[in-house]
Amino acid sequence: MRIQDGVRETIINSNYHRIEEVSKIYNKILDIEFPPIKRLKELILTRHRLVHRNGFPSKNSEYIKVSSEMINELIIEVQKIVDHIIKTKEDEIKEWFPDPTKK
Repeated sequence: MRIQDGVRETIINSNYHRIEEVSKIYNKILDIEFPPIKRLKELILTRHRLVHRNGFPSKNSEYIKVSSEMINELIIEVQKIVDHIIKTKEDEIKEWFPDPTKK
């Protein structure tokens, strides 16, 4: 097994809702330091509460209503990380995942 295959497998099999763990994996394996993830972490926690607690953060709290602004903010936060990874490792990404249209 090539190193790239092991890296790819680790990244694909990671649990992406634990963003701090993902950040550590990317740092250790790919030498990528994530941009600030505080807001993304908060949005992931909201997702967790929606999925696992039916939208209630705790027994005595208000229901969390998902808005289009929340979804757009989540998209923006994730895109920041994706853009950062691509910018940081663009040459390596091209080597690992060659363009299938160019043979």
